[in-house]
Amino acid sequence: MIEESFSFEKLLEAHRRCRCSKQHKRETINFEINLSQNLIELSNQIKNKTYKVGTYKQFKIYEPKERIIEALPYKDRVVLMALCSNIIEPKFERRLIYDNVACRKGKGTDFGIKRLEKFLHSYYKKFKTNQGYVLKCDVRKYFQNIDHTILFNKLKKEKFEHMIVVDGALAFWDKVEKNPDITCHFDHLVGDFDTISPEILKNYLDREDIEVHRFNPEKDYTDTDIALKLAIHLTKSETGKADAKSEIWLLGATGTRADHMLANMQLLAQTRAAGVDGVIVDKNNKIRLLEGSYTLKREAQFGDFVSLIPVTQALKGVTLRGFKYLLDGHTTYWGESLCVSNELEAEEGYISIEEGLAFLIESRD
Repeated sequence: MIEESFSFEKLLEAHRRCRCSKQHKRETINFEINLSQNLIELSNQIKNKTYKVGTYKQFKIYEPKERIIEALPYKDRVVLMALCSNIIEPKFERRLIYDNVACRKGKGTDFGIKRLEKFLHSYYKKFKTNQGYVLKCDVRKYFQNIDHTILFNKLKKEKFEHMIVVDGALAFWDKVEKNPDITCHFDHLVGDFDTISPEILKNYLDREDIEVHRFNPEKDYTDTDIALKLAIHLTKSETGKADAKSEIWLLGATGTRADHMLANMQLLAQTRAAGVDGVIVDKNNKIRLLEGSYTLKREAQFGDFVSLIPVTQALKGVTLRGFKYLLDGHTTYWGESLCVSNELEAEEGYISIEEGLAFLIESRD
């Protein structure tokens, strides 16, 4: 089966499919210069079990939206195309619903649009209305949104008592484990593991130094919520109370989905209720939930801009000192932008709220 699927003829067919719309690319041209030799070598490597995947190339695309792409070398894309065409597609094609249109022969975006139009016409005719709803869903991994520089620097400078890796972030941490400059290691693994490859996961499930917390994908709380509850539990002493000196950092908790980001910001209410300082950190922002007073020091400031976003209906008695824009016992309300994009002018900035909760966000462009 394997030898037949990766024969010279099958790899040649895969190459022809891969080169569509990419025949003028440099790596395609280079591969075709010695096409027969390259295909024979690939076929023999797979047959002899000596084939190794090359290094991914990372770059950005900006249409239809900005995102990071990790691309395999051309030779590996040929192998992947042969794998999909000769092994994966025949096994799974009959199991897919008719309206699954991605990466399938004879289907694609145009087919999907036509099917959507048919569904809409059917709906409008059945219910005699021209109004309806379409649910657009997007599933993506979180670890790509972790700022690697921040994380590496934090890991180098800080010594954590506990480190919790959540689901898909294990793919990123798998790279961290190989970095000789990083001396700390995580001790808890949390998630339903539906976004991590089985090959990576199996390397950590039986580790004696890692406690695995595995959950059913159909659960009431997100993986991040469960991990945060665990983090709060780990800060508690024998008295059952959390250590007020503890600090919990959430990395990769913002990402590109607003629903997950807002839900994760709300999770900071749990650290506040437990009496623990909790912060969300990404490349451009540091977020904490503030009640009472807080002093922001310039030497420890995360970004140039400081914003206070009301969480409760009203923030009463707001006082700001040491900032470009000052307040003295002012009341601001949910839905107002009065306290957005302030700047620290003194060496220390003093923030005080007599009543209410707010997100304190330090940002940088």
